[in-house]
Amino acid sequence: MGRLRRNRENGVTLIELMMSIALIGVLLAVGVPSFQGLVENSRVSTALAALESVLKLARTEAVKRNSEVLVCRRLDDTRCADGATWEGLLVFDVEREELIRVVSSFGPDLEYRQAPESGIRFEGSGLTGASTSFQLMLDGHCERIVNVSATGNISVSDCP
Repeated sequence: MGRLRRNRENGVTLIELMMSIALIGVLLAVGVPSFQGLVENSRVSTALAALESVLKLARTEAVKRNSEVLVCRRLDDTRCADGATWEGLLVFDVEREELIRVVSSFGPDLEYRQAPESGIRFEGSGLTGASTSFQLMLDGHCERIVNVSATGNISVSDCP
């Protein structure tokens, strides 16, 4: 009947807390760098998909409209500019003088270099007349190369 109950304090000791914090620190040190690589791969894939879809759109529109369609470096939302580094682009129907699509940027620290300075022109047949390529750069390092053949076919390859 007369049992004494001992009140026990709930909680953790300082040593348990320090061990938990150390374990979390080790897990973060191992996990964060690999997560950053995953994020960069995702950004590169998104930029590749954006350029591929725009090039395919331009070729399709050229054939559909039986008109010359230009993919060029974006100066602003209505004008093209010459230059071999593309951070954004325009798709423009040359004959109808009609803007088809604007891509304002590919993302932070992403750009295409060694792109054709005056852009790519798709004829009404879908042909470009000359092969060309773009180097997708992330923080100044080549990640992938997008090739456009004279027949208008688009392929992606690794950087040398």
